[in-house]
Parts: sequence; structure tokens; C-alpha cells
Amino acid sequence: MEHPAAALQASPPTPLPEGVGGEIGGAARLSARFRSGAGGMTRRLALAAALIAAAGPALAGEPGSGGVLYDRYCASCHGFDGFPNLPGTPDFSRGESLLKSDPELIAAIRFGVLAMPGFDQIIDREGMIDVVFYIRTLQR
Repeated sequence: MEHPAAALQASPPTPLPEGVGGEIGGAARLSARFRSGAGGMTRRLALAAALIAAAGPALAGEPGSGGVLYDRYCASCHGFDGFPNLPGTPDFSRGESLLKSDPELIAAIRFGVLAMPGFDQIIDREGMIDVVFYIRTLQR
């Protein structure tokens, strides 16, 4: 049985069915190679594992300590319940403000956004993860 990594080696492009024209490129070609041939299930599992690994690790936070940090540093603008006290401040009680990924929210806390200062010298990375975890609990 062929090792799943063998399918990742460079190969010529897979042509489209006759009459369609052109060639499949990039990820579509890789996906097509994983779907076809013997060992297709193994290839699909290897592709799924590679895509999950590329997405990065899931972040786990502690909402209790995140809540303490949020109340201390964030609530004066973002509100204790996530409903903002200042115009133009993201509303964490609604989902739109939380559509960003955890790393994007951590970067906003670390470096600041618009009028919001950065907290990289005040809150450590684990604390920022805890704050992100906590603000996700404010959504109604």
C-alpha cells in the first residue's frame, strides 16, 4: 500500500474531463489526487489531517481568570456584560464582534485597535487567551 505522503510529491497537473478544457491547479489538483485511485480513504484521511494541522492549535482558556482581567482592563469601554459603554466599541454581547479567530482577537488585545491601546506589556499571552475565552461567553 502506498504511503499517504507519496501523493504529496510533485506530479503533473490532472487534466479536467474532456470538453471542459484547462487544468486543475493547486489545492483542487491535490484534492482530486486524494479522491482518486486505490487507498482513496487513506488519502482523504491524510488530507483531512493536513488541513486540520494547518488550521493551528485550538486555544483553551480559563474563563474565571479571563473574567477578572476583562473586568479590570476591558469593561470600562466594552461593558461588564459585553454591551459597550462607548460609541464605536465592539459589542461582545452580539456575535458580529466575535467572528474573528482567536489569534486575531489576541492580536487586537496585544497590539490594540484604533482607540483601544495594546496590552502586551500588561497582560501575558495566557491571560489574553483567557480574556478571549471569556468574551466568547458574553455572546447572547
